[in-house]
Amino acid sequence: MPSLRRWNASRSKPDAIGQLLMERHEATLYHAAIAERARRNAAQDREELPKSLAKFIAAAWPVIKPEEKYHHNWHIDAVCHHLEAVTAGEITRLQVWIPPGTMKSMTISVFWHCWEWTMKPWLRYWGASYETRLAGRMSSMARDLMNSPWYKERWQDSFRFDRLGEHYYSNDRGGTRLATAPQSTGSGEHGHRIIIDDPINAKAADATSRHVLNETNDWYDGTVVTRGIGSDHARVLVMQRLHENDFAAHLLKQEEWVVLCLPERYEANHPFVWPDDPRKEGELLWPEHRDEKLSTALAASLTSHRAAGQLQQRPAAREGEILKRGWWRFYDPRIRAQERWAELGQLQMVVISADCPAKDKETSDNVAIQCWGAKGADNYLLDLRLGKMNYGLAKRTMREMASWSRRLWRGIPHYLLIENAGYGPELIADLKRELSGVTKIAAQKEGNKETRAESASDGLESGNYFLPGFGQPWQPAYDEHNTPDDVRAFIQSCASFPHGVHDDDVDAWSQYGNWRRSRTVAPIRTSKLPRTRRLLLPTR
Repeated sequence: MPSLRRWNASRSKPDAIGQLLMERHEATLYHAAIAERARRNAAQDREELPKSLAKFIAAAWPVIKPEEKYHHNWHIDAVCHHLEAVTAGEITRLQVWIPPGTMKSMTISVFWHCWEWTMKPWLRYWGASYETRLAGRMSSMARDLMNSPWYKERWQDSFRFDRLGEHYYSNDRGGTRLATAPQSTGSGEHGHRIIIDDPINAKAADATSRHVLNETNDWYDGTVVTRGIGSDHARVLVMQRLHENDFAAHLLKQEEWVVLCLPERYEANHPFVWPDDPRKEGELLWPEHRDEKLSTALAASLTSHRAAGQLQQRPAAREGEILKRGWWRFYDPRIRAQERWAELGQLQMVVISADCPAKDKETSDNVAIQCWGAKGADNYLLDLRLGKMNYGLAKRTMREMASWSRRLWRGIPHYLLIENAGYGPELIADLKRELSGVTKIAAQKEGNKETRAESASDGLESGNYFLPGFGQPWQPAYDEHNTPDDVRAFIQSCASFPHGVHDDDVDAWSQYGNWRRSRTVAPIRTSKLPRTRRLLLPTR
């Protein structure tokens, strides 16, 4: 019996060894199959991914974000198509306006660079953001992706790094990347690609600081314009709009740029609407990523003008922040055009309000002159002028407007309001010799510009300001296309305040509104009985 057991054991041992060898062989074949499939996938990627930036992003995403699932959206295709046009030399100046949290920096500042180096590793990049830390983070993410096993397996023969810094790295084919900021000059380095990603910190530059805006614009004019290699080098700007005169607007004034504007919610009448945008009015950009609830909460947290700029890519709130479009009332513009003033009824007072520039800004700021007619609590805009005027032209315009209004509205009080600032004191002195009712307004009496506008906005919100145009109350809604150009520009300026380029007409309006609001009617004088006389009251 024991011998039988030993015999059975000796028979089973070769079977166990064979099973082990078989398992090892199968494992080898399995790993070889996996390796072969990986090799084929890498070869296919090497051939196919350089043809499509969007496909490259989807394939490379797990390397950078292994814990986050990639969610594609049509707007990424739109950005990629424009970047591919830059790569092909079809676009050399590109601006992308897109809300925060929509992969703008990842697409443009990280993946695009890595994708281009699969084909053109000799390209040199000059990248900048509002601070070097942010620019360095984008640069290092691109570097780490290209230094990963996934990337090397596919394009290891294209180039090798010879320097791997965070803010500067280079390869053996002549390609480089510099990460800098407006506070740094970036001197000595040039690029075939100039990438500017959020040059202004939206939190720090509340878009009301002209100093921040001008500082960034000066950096571009003095440094960035000299950093390109060759006349065909490409410049790409990606940002959110912050101000009517922000960095994007500054660049548009200098040369022609292709603009890809993708607001959070689609607006068919957006001035920079992308014609291939597939959405309908009001639809969100990326609802799978930021749904209605999250988008509404984000807009509420930003306040109206920030949401208009950062989400809708409109530098000022469409409806206005302090002076809302919906508050204005209108009268038939044909009354002004044909001078059918009797249809307004009997005016009780006509006031001209003038805003003059400071003496050191006479060549840069506008002069705003407005003529208002008052009837009860209502105010009617009768005429307005806005433009660059020297002292002589401003004086002549005020005198002509005063003569015109006094000829048409006789027998009622007339006033001319001029702030005692800039060349206002000289105007006041000169015009007082020719006109009655010239009134000096104390400079900054009502506080700063925003405070003065807010103080005057009560009457506007109450519906007491009427402009010649199409809108309430005589038309159902404001029709900007049929409203006279000068009135439409005035409404836009008020809606943009305090984030617009110019605010002279707003100052002229608030000057009149605050003067009218604070103006008190003198009590009627009554005679007193002589002390020697007493009023005898009847006795019971």
